[in-house]
Amino acid sequence: CLGDQGHPLQLYDAVVGGRSVATPGTVKLLWDTHQKYGKLEWKKIIQPVITLAEQGFEVSPRLASLIEKDTKRLSRFPATKAYFFNPDGSPKTEGTLLKNPEYAQTLTAIAEQGAKAFYQGDIATDIIKTVQNAPGNPGVLAQPDFDAFQIKQREPVCAAYQSYDICGMGPPSSGALTVGQILAITEQYDL
Repeated sequence: CLGDQGHPLQLYDAVVGGRSVATPGTVKLLWDTHQKYGKLEWKKIIQPVITLAEQGFEVSPRLASLIEKDTKRLSRFPATKAYFFNPDGSPKTEGTLLKNPEYAQTLTAIAEQGAKAFYQGDIATDIIKTVQNAPGNPGVLAQPDFDAFQIKQREPVCAAYQSYDICGMGPPSSGALTVGQILAITEQYDL
């Protein structure tokens, strides 16, 4: 990823911020999959997550530790700073009740209207605005990206490992290819 002067960005700057954001695909994937194969009511599937976001959960020891260790990065953006830190700037600690009413509102809209609630209207507009105005690394995501987004079903990549077939996403994703190569290298060892 290149900066404004045409020079490569440092890794941290390239992977954090607006320029590293592509069109979010998970909502469309879940919606399309549910429409094709789903048996349960869409709203019923999402409701437990809405409830969790509304009522919150207690920060675990591990989450508290991760927030403290990642203070610099989490403090960089107003939304993550407000979510993971107290008004005085101190990290949320173990046992703190962490609620996310904004996420609950987003999920409620998706539960009621399906994927179009995410890809059209206020939710998409807010995502685009956030990406394009990301401090230090603004992105180029725009409404036409949301409008044109489609789920692409591709053949999986599978690798034989011992008595198993290990499968994952095919290209352009490189994860399954990499895992297959690693498994081929390690197959001679008794793991």
